[in-house]
Amino acid sequence: MKSKFLFILLIVFSNPVFSQEKKEVIKGDELIIEVPENGKLENGIYSCYVFDWKIEIPDGYQITDIKRIEELEKKGYDALKKEVPEGQQINPHPKHLVGFGIDKRNNFSSNIESLKGTKRVTLEEHKNFGAQLLTDTYSKISALKFELTKSDIKIGKYDFYKIRVKLYNAKTDELLLTQDLYNSFIKDYLFSANINSSNESVEKLLTDNFLKSLK
Repeated sequence: MKSKFLFILLIVFSNPVFSQEKKEVIKGDELIIEVPENGKLENGIYSCYVFDWKIEIPDGYQITDIKRIEELEKKGYDALKKEVPEGQQINPHPKHLVGFGIDKRNNFSSNIESLKGTKRVTLEEHKNFGAQLLTDTYSKISALKFELTKSDIKIGKYDFYKIRVKLYNAKTDELLLTQDLYNSFIKDYLFSANINSSNESVEKLLTDNFLKSLK
C-alpha cells in the first residue's frame, strides 16, 4: 500500500494538467462521457462502477486528464519497486476513478486499490503507516514546514480515517497548501480521496461535495 502514498505525493507537486480524457457517446440529445473501466460521467455526475458511489462535478471545475494521472501513478509504482527486496511482492498500483480541479493547488482526486491477495491490516494500522510515511517524506523537504493531524470519521455507512497536512513556506510561514487524505476499506478495496486546497472557500466546497457524495 506504500505505492498509494508515493502516488499522492507526486500528485501534489506534479499535477498541472487538466483536460478531458474521455469517450463521448451521444444518445438522442444526451451526452454521456465514459471513463474507461471504472465509471462514467453523465450530466455532470460521476458514477463509479466498482461500488455504489456518485459525485457531482462542481461548476467551473475541469476533469483531470486520466492519462496524466496514470503516468504519475506509474512513476510512483516504479519508484517503489526499486526499493522492494528481490522476491517480495507489492500491490498493483491504484486505479484512478475521477478527479477535477481549477488548478494544480485546488483539486479533488480519487482512486481505488484491490486488496485481493494482499496482507490485510486494520484501518488504524494503515492510518498510522500513512501518517508516518508522509511525516518522513515531508521532513526531508527543507523548503517546507508542515503540520500533520489524523482522525477517524464516519461518512455515510463507511468508516474512514482522515490525514490532514498543512504545508508552509519554511522561510515566510506562508500557508501554501492544505491536503486532506481520506481512506476507507470498501468491499475488497482501499478507496482513497484526496483534496488539495490553497484557500478556505475551495476547501469547503470540495469537502462538502465529497461528504455529500457518500451520504
